[in-house]
Amino acid sequence: ISSDDVEKGVWSPALEPVWSKNYVKRLEDQAKKTLMIWPYHTMIGTPGHAITPALYEAITFHAAARDSSPVFIAKGSIPKTEHYSILEPEVKVPEVPLGGINQPLIDLIASYDSIYVAGQAKSHCVLETMTSLVRYFEFKQPEFIKHWHLLEDCTSSVAHPEIDFEALADKQLTAFEALGLARVRSQEEIHS
Repeated sequence: ISSDDVEKGVWSPALEPVWSKNYVKRLEDQAKKTLMIWPYHTMIGTPGHAITPALYEAITFHAAARDSSPVFIAKGSIPKTEHYSILEPEVKVPEVPLGGINQPLIDLIASYDSIYVAGQAKSHCVLETMTSLVRYFEFKQPEFIKHWHLLEDCTSSVAHPEIDFEALADKQLTAFEALGLARVRSQEEIHS
């Protein structure tokens, strides 16, 4: 839904019309996206929100083997903004907790020697998380990007009949490769 279509009356906000119209414009200006209305998915309390049992078993095994505790982070709790990246919402909502950059999470990520990234969807949430990381580290600690490994076979793009999200994601990820991101497969040897 473009801000232009909202202004023309093709789409009309159901709630908070002034704020909603401004939001669609801010989303385009700040995040370079148009508003996407998604079907309900990964709702809290549904199987889509839960970690797949096999993955959870691996997390539990890893935690026991390393005598560590996994850290689970939820996102998307701010109704007034998309939240593709785990690190920040698409449009900042500073008056809300986690309505901006999640600095404690960035600090936690920066404390590790190797970062492996997987998840859904490559073209949206994974890509925006990687984009947030690059935006944060590219000028402050560019060498840190070489610590990141995207598990290509542990993610996939949103399928759309008209938009090739896979190609769009690959174009951006190729640019991140030039900065040091490694694109690997889950069966490959772990790098340190």
